Amino acid sequence: MPWRSIALAVVMLASLVAGFWFGGSLERAPSVAAVVAVAACVLLGDVLGPTKSWQARVMTAALAGVVFAAGWHLGGREIDAAFSECASRGEEVRRALEIHRRQYGGYPDSLMGLVGFEIPGQRILRPGLMQYTRTDDGYLLWYQDSQVRASATTDRGFFDSR
Repeated sequence: MPWRSIALAVVMLASLVAGFWFGGSLERAPSVAAVVAVAACVLLGDVLGPTKSWQARVMTAALAGVVFAAGWHLGGREIDAAFSECASRGEEVRRALEIHRRQYGGYPDSLMGLVGFEIPGQRILRPGLMQYTRTDDGYLLWYQDSQVRASATTDRGFFDSR
């Protein structure tokens, strides 16, 4: 049955993507939705696995769980890399905002207004970590993960202690 093989491949891909999605959450603890997702992936792996022996079905179900866990790990690595990039390049964003203000007479409505500037902390399936809000007197810029929030304003850099 070729449809069964195709369906099983789709389940494995869905397991990887779901694990990546849930692993890339700001809150690192598994949520109820993540537990339901991994259970669904394992169950579908069992149902769609080879029907000749129960051992093969168990192995297929276990593989779906392992693929989900691998995706979770990769999603966690992505958020760690995005956070590190924000930490190392946050002041570059502040400089780009200042250049924009000098060239155009004000700060952009969003970071996307910084044409030609690669915004740090971008991710594949979720929004980037670098956040920005224009205020009446300048801007607020920040990034965060589940434990740390770093912020800067027009007058205070990310590493200022004031």
